[in-house]
Amino acid sequence: MKQWEQSLFFRVGRLLLRVQILLGLIIFCYNYFFQSYLGVGVLLYVGWLIGLAGLVFFLLGLYEFKKKGEAAKGKNFLLTTVLVDSGIYSVVRHPEYLGSMLLVLGSILISQHWLTLVLGVPLLMWFFAYVFPEADRDLIEKFGDNYERYMQNVPSINLLVGVIRLLKRRKRE
Repeated sequence: MKQWEQSLFFRVGRLLLRVQILLGLIIFCYNYFFQSYLGVGVLLYVGWLIGLAGLVFFLLGLYEFKKKGEAAKGKNFLLTTVLVDSGIYSVVRHPEYLGSMLLVLGSILISQHWLTLVLGVPLLMWFFAYVFPEADRDLIEKFGDNYERYMQNVPSINLLVGVIRLLKRRKRE
């Protein structure tokens, strides 16, 4: 079984993701406390809701990995040796990435600043162009046909399609 390793491109993207979220919150706080806030109030509240939803997806993914994944003794629980396909993973294949994307979108809406938009849009494109395809390739190599079947049943991040497919699977059972 292949040991998953993060590429330099992936690590740089993760760093930019953290910078984006932190920058969004700093700019929001600066605008809110030190300037007359110029933002659109509705976008602010929608941004907080989207960001909170992102945090929930991210944490649910980590929880399910810790609960169902089987890592080698002394290894990080994210380096599981079994395919986790229950819980939130029965709805979407990449809940942590979905959560991260929602956090980026939330930070853009919360800060309502051009700088978070300039950093956030390329980050969102990075997820679609690089992270999802790369993760799926690595997981196919790691888990083989089981992961390919899983991909046919569970969408990457489309929550609505995932819920519909889950309900159809449960109805058949």
